[in-house]
Amino acid sequence: MNICPAIKGLSLTALLTFPAAGVAGWFSPHLEIYPQCMEPGFLRSSELLKLTREGVLYLVHARPEHDGMDSILSLRHGFKGMIFPGPIFPEDSELETQTIHFTGTMVRRDASILERFIGGSDGDSYYYVVELDAGKYLLRSDSFDNSGFHACRELLNDLD
Repeated sequence: MNICPAIKGLSLTALLTFPAAGVAGWFSPHLEIYPQCMEPGFLRSSELLKLTREGVLYLVHARPEHDGMDSILSLRHGFKGMIFPGPIFPEDSELETQTIHFTGTMVRRDASILERFIGGSDGDSYYYVVELDAGKYLLRSDSFDNSGFHACRELLNDLD
């Protein structure tokens, strides 16, 4: 039995049975924006890098030619990309020495049902909206020890 047609059949059946599920984001990941979710502030990149496991962070630039969902979502919401502890694409660069502005806005990325079950996603994740010299980026919360950066209760309640 070929599993791909079976999965497609199940997805189509679910969509036809529960049409609102596609609208609600079950089948497509999306970003939820939480303005004023944390205390805004400034931090030198060297201080942020001390809070990481490896001492390095990478700028993953969102580009229209990248068909990855994170690039699509970033561009759709006006972000230049994301910041991760490792590179995703060969052209990704290390975070340079600069001042990082934590804007106070946070973002929750809702994983789709397909990402959760087929792709093995852990579910929702959250990001800090930071402003760099090059523009606004999403800094993944688990890229560094974020125990000193408190998120608003609304965001934490919405995580699953």
